[in-house]
Amino acid sequence: MIRLLLFSLAVVSPAVGQFAGLGSTADGTTLYFSTPLRLRGTDSPFYHKVLRYDTQLSEFLSRDPGLPIGWTTSNFSELMTAQPSRDGSVVAISASRGCYGGSGCLSVQTNQGTIVDRSGRPIFADYGYVSMSPNARWALFYARNSFGSLITGSEVVDLTTGKATTLPYGFMQRARRQVANDGTVAVVVGSALHLWRADGDQVMPAASPSPANYSTDPQVLLSADGRRVVYQTANGLALYDVSAAAETPLATAPTLWASISDDASVIAFVSSADSQVWLASPLRQLTKEPDGIIEVILSGDGRVAYAATSGGRLLRIDVATGGVTELIPTSPWITNSISPVAPGSLYQFIGHNLSPADVRIRIGGMDAPIESLSADQVWFQVPWEVPLQDSAPMQYISGNSPLESPPGTVAVQAVAPGSFTSDSTLIAAHQDFSGPITTQSPAAAGEAIAIYLNGLGAVSPAVATGAISPASPPALVTGPLRCQFWDGGPNDATIFFAGLAPGMVGVYQVSVQVPSGLRVTPVGVTCDFGLGTPAVTGLLPVKL
Repeated sequence: MIRLLLFSLAVVSPAVGQFAGLGSTADGTTLYFSTPLRLRGTDSPFYHKVLRYDTQLSEFLSRDPGLPIGWTTSNFSELMTAQPSRDGSVVAISASRGCYGGSGCLSVQTNQGTIVDRSGRPIFADYGYVSMSPNARWALFYARNSFGSLITGSEVVDLTTGKATTLPYGFMQRARRQVANDGTVAVVVGSALHLWRADGDQVMPAASPSPANYSTDPQVLLSADGRRVVYQTANGLALYDVSAAAETPLATAPTLWASISDDASVIAFVSSADSQVWLASPLRQLTKEPDGIIEVILSGDGRVAYAATSGGRLLRIDVATGGVTELIPTSPWITNSISPVAPGSLYQFIGHNLSPADVRIRIGGMDAPIESLSADQVWFQVPWEVPLQDSAPMQYISGNSPLESPPGTVAVQAVAPGSFTSDSTLIAAHQDFSGPITTQSPAAAGEAIAIYLNGLGAVSPAVATGAISPASPPALVTGPLRCQFWDGGPNDATIFFAGLAPGMVGVYQVSVQVPSGLRVTPVGVTCDFGLGTPAVTGLLPVKL
């Protein structure tokens, strides 16, 4: 019963992709993109970095956080988007950093835009995300912290002179193609489409874009010559021709993502109806990928499209024929942290695309037995033989992706008490093992319940890695374990049994008697090996 409960725990993992921030050169020969994954076999950090794909896949740029500065760090280490110029001579990188000081972060800049050359050397940098014109002359810096008017919310910089001009408008983080080659900026203000230049600001008549506000982030895409604008309306995607002052509907379905060629003669979008790439004007479906598309980018000439799928794949698409080339196959991505771990214990990885093929987990150079495997969670045992160490190499190997997921290392400790939980409640069984302890079926005072934990360390007699724990003789923990129930103060609990759960792998069973007179529910439960030792804490429903 408990084994089934463990392996069927609901998993909630953010619905985000491994690849984002796509950017292509005009001829479609080079793709840049952001990913938290790293090239397999390298020691690059697991921060968002920019990779480049031309004739082969390589790391273009990465940063570490640097030194702590107040509530943040000295470096903007999360590289989120990459936008190359038409010829690929320069690339605009948008990066961010965390700030953890609450109101202390009001005046902290958390975004930075950097223009770098094709080798990654910085040319120009300013606060905020950055969107660059196709000819690389103009850069829009936006999404900046303007608290206290210490800095303007957005500005356009002439990269040939360094002259900056403040814009009176704000932009959200998807402003990735809003600057033309002459410095014109397209922006939605309220429900009006503006074309702004340093020498004037025009409202486009007959345009009906969806309103921009703090809860929506509409894409606005401006052609290189500043004469055509693509945007979302209440009725779907639309194209605005500046010369004709006319709006033309393109697609009726809401779009998840859109991209245009330099002249906006080719328009691609991801439809929310089927998560596939479509071409507009004329309407034509371009992809039929079973895992769905989350982002698409067109080359400047409109002949090539690159797409990232929700299944962790990266595709190159011939726009004329619809032919698809898979550049990167399904790439597993682990989203939780398990460090520290203890030898012999069962642990869980949560993430995306975790079981494409041939899954192996290696810790300290040793293969870890896999107990349960699905697309979004994997249960495995840390081998008993892994030596104690502060930083053991850890690899999640699956399929033939050239990329690998964190964690790159884990700390291995003699004991690292941890719990298994469901809906924030410790997984525990009633005295007669008739079912789990829940809010609807709480533990009673005096009842001898079984709590299931991991990380309690060595047992006697020893059990082989991957072997099912025996019932006779039982494998008992060797340390002086204690458990307390807290209801404002500690209530010591009598322990009847502490050892590996019979019939399971890597799971400890601690059978304790629920103290009498508890005053709160759920009650806090703590188990450790004495003062100053690592402890596990969780909540348990009890009858009052």
